[in-house]
Amino acid sequence: MWQDTAMMVIQFGFGVAMVPTLIHKDHKPSFLSSISTASLAVAALLVLLSLEFWLWSFATSFVCLAWGIITYQRYRINRNAGIPLVTVHH
Repeated sequence: MWQDTAMMVIQFGFGVAMVPTLIHKDHKPSFLSSISTASLAVAALLVLLSLEFWLWSFATSFVCLAWGIITYQRYRINRNAGIPLVTVHH
């Protein structure tokens, strides 16, 4: 299906847009934002696989991996700085 190919290209575009965040030493989204986005990306991947959108799934797996790496990077930044992963403001 042409939609599978089109969405694969779009999803790879999202992946490419994440490269600056991946390579920058300090500028990362918050841990909670990162882990929730990574989790939702994995959920989307599972849906795409169930619908047999193989190309779109392939591209989405890279986005999932990128968000997983960003989440781990934020975790390490917070841990090294003594910052709690999640803070509750009253």
